[in-house]
Amino acid sequence: MVSPWFVAITVATAITTAGPWCGVATGQVGAGSGSGGLLTVGEGEPSAGRVAWWRADAEVETEWNHLVSHWRDVTGRGNRLFSTGSGESMPEWLPVAIGGKPAIRFDGNDWLAGGGMPTGSYSKAVVARIDDLAAVNNVVSGSTVHALWFAGTAHARIFHGGDVLQSPAAIQAGVPFILVATYDAAAGRASLYLDRQLVARATRVIGNSDASVQIGAFAGGNFMSGLVAEVALFDHELDPGELALLHDDLERRWFAPAPVVEWASLPRPCQLLQRDDQEQAVATVRGFVMSPGGRSVTLEVDRDGLPFWQRTDTLKYGSTGRASFRFDVTLDAGMHSHRLRVHVDDGGPLPRLVADVPEVTVGEVYIVNGQSNAQASDYWGEGLANQSQDRWIRSFGTASIFGATEYDRHWDRAEGEGWWSHGAVGQWALRMAEVLRQREQMPIAIVNGAVGGTSIWSHQRNDAWPRDTTTIYGRLLLRMEEAELAAKVRGLLWYQGESDASNPGSWLTGWNELRADWAIDYPAIEFVYVVQIRNDCGSGGHDLMETQRDLIASSGDTRVMASTAVPGHDGCHYFYAGYRDLGEKLARLLRRDFFGSTDTQDIDAPNLQKAAWTDATRTKIDLTFRDPQGQMVFEAGAEVDFVLSDGTAVVSGSASGNVVTLTLAGASTAKRVSYRGHPFDGPWLRNARGVGALCFERQTIR
Repeated sequence: MVSPWFVAITVATAITTAGPWCGVATGQVGAGSGSGGLLTVGEGEPSAGRVAWWRADAEVETEWNHLVSHWRDVTGRGNRLFSTGSGESMPEWLPVAIGGKPAIRFDGNDWLAGGGMPTGSYSKAVVARIDDLAAVNNVVSGSTVHALWFAGTAHARIFHGGDVLQSPAAIQAGVPFILVATYDAAAGRASLYLDRQLVARATRVIGNSDASVQIGAFAGGNFMSGLVAEVALFDHELDPGELALLHDDLERRWFAPAPVVEWASLPRPCQLLQRDDQEQAVATVRGFVMSPGGRSVTLEVDRDGLPFWQRTDTLKYGSTGRASFRFDVTLDAGMHSHRLRVHVDDGGPLPRLVADVPEVTVGEVYIVNGQSNAQASDYWGEGLANQSQDRWIRSFGTASIFGATEYDRHWDRAEGEGWWSHGAVGQWALRMAEVLRQREQMPIAIVNGAVGGTSIWSHQRNDAWPRDTTTIYGRLLLRMEEAELAAKVRGLLWYQGESDASNPGSWLTGWNELRADWAIDYPAIEFVYVVQIRNDCGSGGHDLMETQRDLIASSGDTRVMASTAVPGHDGCHYFYAGYRDLGEKLARLLRRDFFGSTDTQDIDAPNLQKAAWTDATRTKIDLTFRDPQGQMVFEAGAEVDFVLSDGTAVVSGSASGNVVTLTLAGASTAKRVSYRGHPFDGPWLRNARGVGALCFERQTIR
């Protein structure tokens, strides 16, 4: 049974169809026929001694967003290549790439690993394209000894524990080629062929003892930037006749004339577009037909598997020899899956497919940022957060702090348990998104840039280079801009301050600088949500709690949520139950502010308006909270969280509506009162919906 989270591209019938998740279902896109979905030998094709064969038009298993999890050997010998990491190191399957057919794209951080490399004589054949000649560009290599690579140049090399030969002929960036490396162990002879031509030969070459295979890498690094369409391994040095047959077959399969398109704008698989005030978004498809002979270009859009929109435009070539086109299609927000396909009519029997983008949707996006409680990973290994995963809850790129940000430009399901990794959004953010998706029937995207243990100054913008990926700010901005959301995101959630608990003045300065920079880079933000830090991860932090509470009065677009009364506190972070609770509380605020929800009673954190003595004896204090409709609850034992400036103890409390009355141990001369909360679980001052009161510090008693 095929999991709904990945699909296989196999050889079956003569058509390719969209799968139910973001991917491609079964369909024939290559020559030959076979049983069990495996290719048999095509006419005129060399087969003797072929020990492994991988083709991008057959037996590629992808995740729902076209990221490759496995690439199966179509000979049936079981030499399956597999992804060894998370989505940030998984290559992407492209339905149309080389010669109008599929290829697998390696973006400079991707690789697939497996076995099947002969340790004696061999031949390696590959159809590939290098896009960035400055990359190391290992194409077909191993883990220790053998490599077919370019070493940051335009010249291919054979490596057997060291370079044994180099091609004097250069490839061109962006141009597909056929590269064949052969080795005869008995003669110690290595040869290299580029597009049929023998370009280098060496003798007295040591052998290869490495049976591993890595596509796009060597030894788990030294990556490739480009495309691979086919790889074949043989257990001997191919003779001239076999080489001729091989090149004939590869040229026939991958180098037939096909329209060449340069894309200026094309949605990515599984992309979420930010809805506008009319509950819509515009998807733009724009590019240039670079090859001659194009007559027209057509964009077809399916919605939920049914035809939705189609338009055909005539192509007109300019003086540069290229023809431009542009489509702007309006898509409705909601849980709808759109598939965009572009065809070019070049005079052939049928228009040629040049792009196929699945699972584009329109919804709402939010940024989450801060330190470890915004990162909100599964710190206790409970394995519970991803029960909220859903195809309609997505993220873009990676939260990695190790330099992978610029390479991972893929949409995927949001991940709630990991950290510093592909699609990681944290536990409370994922639950928050799930509530929004369920209640509002709206796709949700979360992009989380939080990094644990960081002060607010670690989050500042490099004004000379805002997209500086050595900074937290730059990594997040790069992801948002690449996702085409930076100018459109409307909400940002922030949980940070524990690292600045002893210096609230500095924190506030840093906060104001961040807000000014966000106004530049995220100009559509309407509301910012701050979670007030908790006593005692930041060594108390009582003054900073007050500074964060004051943001409500000083910034009309700022909401502050209490962390008091959030359960499952371990003294600094939370168990899943706590993060889940926080996500649900924040979801209620977002539903009110962005979806017009009428569920508004007692969803904000109770915020003190004034404190006053109830009588001349000064043995009781009334605390009035700002929401006149609020229903406060004083749990027995919560009195220990109150501190009076003269040290008089609070012995009990009671609540009526939005007023809480504190009873003191005796007459008091105190001028100020504080509410500081506490670490771990226990009794709370909260409202009827379980939302804890915001902590306050040294408020005047009238």
